[in-house]
Amino acid sequence: MCCTSFLSPLVATPILDLAVLHAFTVEMLSCVLTYNPVIKVVQAIANHHQWTYSRCSPWLCQTFEKVLEVLKTEEVRDVLQKTLQRQDVNWHILLSFVSLYVTRDTK
Repeated sequence: MCCTSFLSPLVATPILDLAVLHAFTVEMLSCVLTYNPVIKVVQAIANHHQWTYSRCSPWLCQTFEKVLEVLKTEEVRDVLQKTLQRQDVNWHILLSFVSLYVTRDTK
């Protein structure tokens, strides 16, 4: 099951308390950013130009879009900061998310 298949209805017509939806979204974003962190920083620096939202899988982009509908700019920044400080990250996913976030935020 794709993340957007259950996020879309929750965002469109929340059946949960907004605080619960918010907490779930923060936790989900943190989990996605840290899933399977096999790429090292050196590899990420070498390949970062390939990891943009335009090359991101459609379901992952849709999931990120739904996350960004729920979270404010400061909250996204806080999740990114805490995730980077606490644990290893999946650089491919993180850089794809940042690319989408920055592009979306500047439109």
